Amino acid sequence: MRTAAWIVLSIVALASLWIAATPGEGGEVASGMGAIQLELPELGERRYAPGVLRVPEPEKIRRLVLHIPLVRIHQAFPKINTIGTGLVQKIRARQDEVLCDIDLSLHQGRHYTLKAEDNTVEIKVVPRPGADPLYAKWVIAPPKEPQAWQTHQRAAGGNGSLARAEMSTDGLVVLEELEDGRLSRLEKGITMAKRVFLQARFPRREESVSLRIHWTGEEGAERTFSVGSWSSGAGGAKAGAKGMATLEGEVELKLGQNQLDVEVMHGYTALSRSTYRLHRRAPSAPTAVTGDKWAVVIGVSDYRADGLDLRYANRDAEAIRDFLVGKGGFRSERVRLLSDQRATYQEVRTALFSFLAATQPEDLVLIFLAGHGVQDAVNPDNFFFLVHDSEVGNLGGTAIPMWDLSSVMDFTIRAERILVFADTCHSGAALDRGGANDSRNLNFFNKYLEVLANKKGRLVVTASQAHESSLEAAKLSHGVFTSSLLRGLGGSADDNPADGVITASELVDYVRTTVPEETGGEQHPSFSEQGFDMNFPLAYVRRDKPSRR
Repeated sequence: MRTAAWIVLSIVALASLWIAATPGEGGEVASGMGAIQLELPELGERRYAPGVLRVPEPEKIRRLVLHIPLVRIHQAFPKINTIGTGLVQKIRARQDEVLCDIDLSLHQGRHYTLKAEDNTVEIKVVPRPGADPLYAKWVIAPPKEPQAWQTHQRAAGGNGSLARAEMSTDGLVVLEELEDGRLSRLEKGITMAKRVFLQARFPRREESVSLRIHWTGEEGAERTFSVGSWSSGAGGAKAGAKGMATLEGEVELKLGQNQLDVEVMHGYTALSRSTYRLHRRAPSAPTAVTGDKWAVVIGVSDYRADGLDLRYANRDAEAIRDFLVGKGGFRSERVRLLSDQRATYQEVRTALFSFLAATQPEDLVLIFLAGHGVQDAVNPDNFFFLVHDSEVGNLGGTAIPMWDLSSVMDFTIRAERILVFADTCHSGAALDRGGANDSRNLNFFNKYLEVLANKKGRLVVTASQAHESSLEAAKLSHGVFTSSLLRGLGGSADDNPADGVITASELVDYVRTTVPEETGGEQHPSFSEQGFDMNFPLAYVRRDKPSRR
């Protein structure tokens, strides 16, 4: 199982906080000392050991309390989603423990609002000057069930006869409005339509039937309203099936995420409940390409150290290189492939710091990574990418520290467009640190990698979220994420619009949709961008593109 995790040191100043809970030298251990524990007061008084916490609607959590089993401490460094919580936290001593109380409602929750996906919580505690730190980490995630873009449930009200006898077996149908005004049944949770139409079909009109909708947008915006008008089904684009009376409601979509919780109501009785998670994307045209395209492609399956070998990381890198040169418009001399024995510490650093130094502002740089990564057992703030000749016992001298990539992007690469794909995750397998549920195997690489995209012109796409691993599939002879990338670039992502051009936005949408489907909800790609031109063309294909499958 492949692994990786990185960290960016630029947030240390924000993350750190000097505290002295009580006078004295500090670091006294409480009786019966255990692990640092996390409490979510809004969910009760239970304390959680480090690991994965699955809770409904994590985005609504506003308070976290970290219980540190020490009488006093010297320093504490708590973080939420890689950001230090110094602005919204209070530290206090209580009997035989120190509490770190984090209130996300302070300062309007700026920077700290949890999301409806994986959220990372971590804390490093220095008991006394010079002492080894204590470290603990959690992932707060929604329930494990795959988050399909639409879910439906029949609701039998009263004796249930109306729900079974009156409403069409089609249930509720959602249609998107095309540019020419025609309506088309929505087949996925991504659309460019400014509005959608919801239709519930019945053998006859029921005047007491209506659609009750609760809309939720980004940053907590929400509203509840009822809509519905009847059409006979005799004809017209908005009509339902022939001979069926159709109750129809119109809903406007905002750019970005829209969640529609819809109930078909007969008076006060719900006939059905449906949820739609729709992402509205602005219509766009591909950006004109200027400048050269550069790429550093790294994939390591064969490690010199025992017990680290992977199956397909080298094949992933080689396939990406072949596509870039063959169909992606990259000149071969502008692509540096480093796989297996060629991916040494020296060669990787040369590619990053010397090869990419020749880029110009108008160029595009693509970096692809596949391989292992580990977290420093002594200083958990440090993460390393393992290359072919890395030694687990000498990470500082033989592995690539992940702040090197930050330095490359900040100070070496002059290109104003930087695109990073990482088919990697941090599961701890490279250091044999325990099973999949061990908190030491949580993948915080993705969250820290997102920090690298916090400057204009950068897009970072990773294979999985914080508690997941990047999966490989023998039937694909690739990692699932890389296989999805290759199919998307090859034409399957060209659907919004289907114009023969694969843009960055289309590719990201494609991999975020197909990877969860192909892994049964076990893997969800993550991405972060800051001012990257999502209309930038990554590949050109024939218009008779293959199916998304």
